[in-house]
Formats: sequence, structure tokens, C-alpha cells
Amino acid sequence: MGSPFLVFLSGAINDRTKPFRALVKREVERTGWAYVWVFEKEPAHPDLEESYLSVVDRSDVFVLCIWDDITEVVRREFERAGRAGVPRFVFLADADSANENLHSFLQNISQELKWEKCCQEELPSAVQRALVNHLIDVHRRRFLRETYEFTPERLKDNAYAIVEPNVPSSEHSAALLAIRVIPGRIVRALPFFDKQDGRSRIAVLAEKAGFPGLESALLLEEFGGGFRIEWESERLACIGAWKVQPEWFGAEDVDGDLRHEVFFAEGSHGTGSGADVFYLYVPKRQQLFSVTVEETRDPYYRTRVVPCRELTETQNEVYLRALELRMRTLGVMVEMSLPDESPDVLWYMDNGFLKSGRVKVRRFPGPPSFGASWEAKHSDGDLEWFAYFKGPVMGHDLTRNEHFVIYGPETMYNWPTCFASNQDYVWFGTRGDGVFQYDKRHEVLAQIPPGSLRDCPADVSTLELKGPKLVVNGTHEFEVPWR
Repeated sequence: MGSPFLVFLSGAINDRTKPFRALVKREVERTGWAYVWVFEKEPAHPDLEESYLSVVDRSDVFVLCIWDDITEVVRREFERAGRAGVPRFVFLADADSANENLHSFLQNISQELKWEKCCQEELPSAVQRALVNHLIDVHRRRFLRETYEFTPERLKDNAYAIVEPNVPSSEHSAALLAIRVIPGRIVRALPFFDKQDGRSRIAVLAEKAGFPGLESALLLEEFGGGFRIEWESERLACIGAWKVQPEWFGAEDVDGDLRHEVFFAEGSHGTGSGADVFYLYVPKRQQLFSVTVEETRDPYYRTRVVPCRELTETQNEVYLRALELRMRTLGVMVEMSLPDESPDVLWYMDNGFLKSGRVKVRRFPGPPSFGASWEAKHSDGDLEWFAYFKGPVMGHDLTRNEHFVIYGPETMYNWPTCFASNQDYVWFGTRGDGVFQYDKRHEVLAQIPPGSLRDCPADVSTLELKGPKLVVNGTHEFEVPWR
């Protein structure tokens, strides 16, 4: 097979683990296909980190054997292998219960790779078996790739039929193959061929049996005349009116490494807020990147785009650009220009969460409109007032046929509920924020005075003006106007 593969053996080194590490090294090297690098067998070196981290970068395979804990040094080796694109195999020796630190580590890596648990006695053979299968496959693919150039023209030639990759001809054909591996409902099945290792694969979005409504993204690889699961995401959230997920799903080589990366997404939305998370899985590095679009509609629409920490690193810029490009191409990057034109959003931009003080009022032609029904309507001479469900207080100047906003709740759940007025003022109650007074001539807003708050109910259902007194909920009376 030519020069052997280099296998980096990582894990804690102590009196308990040393015998098993020696057995793993012996069993793997007995195949004649690999040399196993172990820290304890290396000579003295003046630079501790350089003595082993540089070996990780040039290794063909990274093997991590762990017992009941994992050290920061071992974590660093594992992460270094991931950044270098070295295939990683993780084995847990079932000797003692894993502590919290190790449990957290295993949970995190479960999104990237499948690790194996076995008893200590079976550890050497489990490592050997996994590596032999991997190295045979790598060698076979290298041979095919170096012997034949996979081009569309050559694949049409019968002379090369023996090495033609088993790529399904359509999504339908790919779905029929995927259903043999993944019981459940196949939402999308995208077939492709990776030149990096000469292997056919299928990116699958599936609703697996037993989990109705919850989907997962999977990557299937060609194996033994069929396909097997190479990688699987956690189950994806799809809550509320969220429809982008199937359209977002895709596979393409975004970094030029001759391996297809996989795009998928999830989302969760309620009446006040929501979030869409757009993912990119990089198989060669066994790493998952994400960009989150956080939306807040309480009390008005805002959006914030947050990339994961790893995407801010310079070496991962290509993946950030790929995610941004796909988001813009598919129209999921929310622009703020359109929502900002609505009167209620402009009120918040001008006044913030104003409760007492001079209001900046803008006027707009025609009667008011809002994306919800009005909770209360009040006639006030040449004015009409509207209290909107989970929305603002709007006035309609009937003489000029113009509408305007005088108040927006700090949270939509404290929406306005009722009105009372005289020639100079309009009062309105709220669900949770008490009573407000608006000076129509001077455009000044005032919440009920702080000294009266203890006597005034927060939830207001009725207001009635009786001479100089305002009656709240039919039981509480206040002198008006207050200053």
C-alpha cells in the first residue's frame, strides 16, 4: 500500500490507560497499514506543544480513547484535528461513570460525529476494526480517483462503466434509496458525487419515524452497494408559520475542497418574537456553523443577525460568506426599509418607550390601519381614537383626513383598552400599564402620577369622566387633569 498512514492516538495517559493504549497501538500497527503516534513513546523535545500538536496537523486519522474524564490538553488536540480536517474517531471505554465534564464533551461532539462505547477489553479491537474499514475505503477511493478522472464525458463512455459512481439520477431516485436507510418521511433527498474521495452521497431532510413534525438533516454515503448514515443533525425545530426550511436545504462545495457542504435550517416563531437558524455542515472538518436571525415583534418589528463565534474567525470567512449569499439569494435576510415606513414603527423610532413627556407626532394621509383589530374606538368631536389589540393608540383627524400615533406600549401585551376625553385631553387605559393622559393641544403624554400608582389598578377596562374626576374601572376616582 506504499507508505503507511499516520494515526494520532489521543487520550489521558496514566497507569490505568497506558496498557490499553499500548494494545491499541500494537493491534493497529499489526495490520501493516498504519503507524500509531503516542505521546509517551516520543523522545524529549524543548517545546511541549510543538512536540505533539504539529503531528496532529499531518496525521491521516485522529483517534481519541477516553475513560471517565477529558483534559484541556486532549480537548485542544481534538479541536486541532477538526480545524486541520483530519478524520476523528472517538471511543469511550466503559470503565467508570463519565463525569459532568466528559458528559458535556460527548453531548457537544454528538452533533459532529458518531462515537463508540465499548468495554476496556474490546477497545483495541474496536479501534482496529474502525480504522481498517476507514483506511481500506480511503485507499480504494484514492486509487479510483488517481486512476480515472471522473468527468461527465468519461462517465458516458462504457469503457469506464466499472468505476462509474452510484449517483442517483434524480431526487425521486435518491429518496427511494434514502428510505431504505431512514424509516419515515423523506422531505428532500439531494444526490451528488464528491471528487475528494470518489464517493456518491445523498443529503437528506427527513421526518424520521416516531418523531412526527420534527425533521433532521442527514448525510448518507455510498457503502457496500447501498448507502449508510455518515452524519446526522439533532432534530430541527419547526414551530409556528415557518416555511423556509425545505427551500433552504441544499448541498454544494463552497470551499473548493471537492466535498459538498450541507445547508439546512430550523425556526421557531410566536406572536412576540422568533428566530431562524441557518446551518452549514462541513464534512471534511466535521464541523457545524450557524447564523441566527433573531426577530422581535414586541412591540414592533426588529431583526438582528448573529453568526456563531467560530464564523468570526478569519479561517472560516468562506463559510460565513456562503451562508450570507444563500440567505440573500433565497430572500431570508430581512430588510428593515419596508417595516420602518409604518406609522407605529416610526413612532417608536422617534419616541422610544415614552410614557411621560412631549410626543413627536407625525401625520399620515387617510384613516389609520394596523395589523390587528381595534380593541376600543372613541369619538371625540372632529377626532376618532383607536386602541389596537397588541398595538398603539392612533388618532384620526376627520377634518383633515389624517391619522397619527400618540402612544406605543413598551410591550405589546400592555395594549390600550378604553378611552375618555374632554375638549383638551384624552385619557386611555391599558392592560397592565394603568392610565395615560394626552394633552391634545401641546402633544404631551403623562402616565398617572407615581404617587397614585399604588391606588390605581394596572389592568384598566373602563374609563368614565365625571366633571373634574376620572373614574377607573367604576371604583377608583382621580382628579384630572394631572401634571
